[in-house]
Amino acid sequence: MSQQVNPVFAAPSSEVQGTPPRQNPQSNPVHAYVLHALTLRDAGRDEEFQKFMLAQLLPSINTSPEDDPDQHTLLGGDTGNYVCLSRLSYGVHQTPFPTWLVDQVEELTRKLQAGLKDFANVSKSAFYYDVAAWRHHFGMDVPDST
Repeated sequence: MSQQVNPVFAAPSSEVQGTPPRQNPQSNPVHAYVLHALTLRDAGRDEEFQKFMLAQLLPSINTSPEDDPDQHTLLGGDTGNYVCLSRLSYGVHQTPFPTWLVDQVEELTRKLQAGLKDFANVSKSAFYYDVAAWRHHFGMDVPDST
């Protein structure tokens, strides 16, 4: 008998957020996805770590505008190893990685590192943009191959 595990989403709370999110050009927002690998220093603290991440840390982190806040998902793997998947909203520019998106990712990484200093090591982030949304914004939709 196998147990099915569903990802848990942590929605940010602007009331918990210490500083207002950076206001980026948002006339046509798209989303980027950021991955951070998290490695617990003490695998025996799994339960405590999970509760802290889902109830406190992730809901307190927001780098996007209030009308489309960050969304975070904590994904579990081998004992003591996790991935934090974050969806960030940002304004489209001539490049899929504008300066303000890079700034948002750096801010997210700093907040994760600060919040997890007692629990885990946070890897350098990897981030990706939504190719279909970006191409659509600039009228580069892929024509049918039929």
